[in-house]
Amino acid sequence: MKDEILSNLDNPAQLERLYRADKPGFKRAIKALLPEFKDNPLVGFWNERLNFSNEEISWGTSKELVFVIIASLLAGIVAKLPALINIDEEFFYLRNIGFIVFPPLTAYFAWKNKLSISKIALIAGITVVGLIFINSLPDVKKSDTLLLSCFIYSYFYGRY
Repeated sequence: MKDEILSNLDNPAQLERLYRADKPGFKRAIKALLPEFKDNPLVGFWNERLNFSNEEISWGTSKELVFVIIASLLAGIVAKLPALINIDEEFFYLRNIGFIVFPPLTAYFAWKNKLSISKIALIAGITVVGLIFINSLPDVKKSDTLLLSCFIYSYFYGRY
């Protein structure tokens, strides 16, 4: 790795490719090259980039905080639905715990990553279809259909 870095000191694009291909190896090689090439600005740049540590904790912007508070309150209200309207708690929570947790998280990341309206609509559609499907399954105590459906939903929902 050291030889490849040395031969590409004048090629920043290739150095970036090397870094992305083997980050730990690249970091070790830069650390080893630093004493010999401490006057080289490119080696100094990579050393700073690889060893930079932000000493401040980022609590986010005020908009993010408001969004998180509102999403948490909405999730709390949904979680309290069995107490607010007469629904069997075991039936509700077994089927809907994922719908209490995942949609606020998804909404936050969709907002944070500025997803397009079409992608947000797709995610919302999948969520509604999953919500209807899970809640339309019969309440059979000896069946694994509900459990498997919840696992599959959580698996696919977590991937998007």
